[in-house]
Amino acid sequence: FDSGTYASHGLVLQRTGGTWRRSATPQVSATEWFMAVDATGPADAWVVGSGTRGGDTISSTPIALRWNGSTWTSLPPPNPGYAGLSAVEAIAPNNVWVAGRVQTEINGMQPYIAQFNGTSWRRVATPAIIGGGQLSDIVALSPTNILAIGTGGSGGRSIVLHWNGSTWT
Repeated sequence: FDSGTYASHGLVLQRTGGTWRRSATPQVSATEWFMAVDATGPADAWVVGSGTRGGDTISSTPIALRWNGSTWTSLPPPNPGYAGLSAVEAIAPNNVWVAGRVQTEINGMQPYIAQFNGTSWRRVATPAIIGGGQLSDIVALSPTNILAIGTGGSGGRSIVLHWNGSTWT
């Protein structure tokens, strides 16, 4: 607590030699929430979540941090506005998927998915969900068979999206 403002830094713990230790991550937002972690190996891990600017609880930005075996680096996916991440699926160092939500002017809160190709991110189009929605998890059965789940619409109905290697349905 500092002069009436609240700041929170995400926490990552690493198990080494039978004990847990805090793994230092860069603080990329005034307030951060880490929601998911995945890894392809000891020198390639990802942590994702969302953050806000100092004292601004209305905006949200997606956070993606990558571990290279010794340090964390911020590699944020495209931020089309109010967006946040809640899931990550690291298939390979050059094939990482993140999922969450984005606020749109036309359709309200909608699913958000982006893919990292080892060099850069690209946002991947998802179907618009009538009544709005957001994703909470993503899992790859293969690079061409990926499922993302979440909730949306009135009553919190389930959302299931499927990637066939070229589009989400």
